[in-house]
Amino acid sequence: MSIDGDVNIVIADDSPFIRTAYQRILETQYNFSVVAVAEDGEQAIEKVTELQPDVLVIDVRMPKLDGIEASKRIRKTFPNNLMIDFSHLLDFATQLPHPSDIGIIKPSGGFAIGPALC
Repeated sequence: MSIDGDVNIVIADDSPFIRTAYQRILETQYNFSVVAVAEDGEQAIEKVTELQPDVLVIDVRMPKLDGIEASKRIRKTFPNNLMIDFSHLLDFATQLPHPSDIGIIKPSGGFAIGPALC
């Protein structure tokens, strides 16, 4: 958490529309601050390593490196970060790399993130 009490968030999704939508939704709720966005798993790892956010919101299916593998790699370095994984698949929760990860089905979108963090 930042000095001003904001929860710092990185959003990773290959869709520019989804990234923008989630950012707009999150920044109007609670004390959330989107500090960076990424378009694939490799960028997500770079952003999390650089900025060390409180939360990573990541899509499961992305090019270059999928969200599940990116989450596993990030979890090794930052074991206490909260990760919220999104997917269209109903059974993807069994693939989440850590028991504290939160899985949300994508149609609920950014509106489900705020309550999941509270």
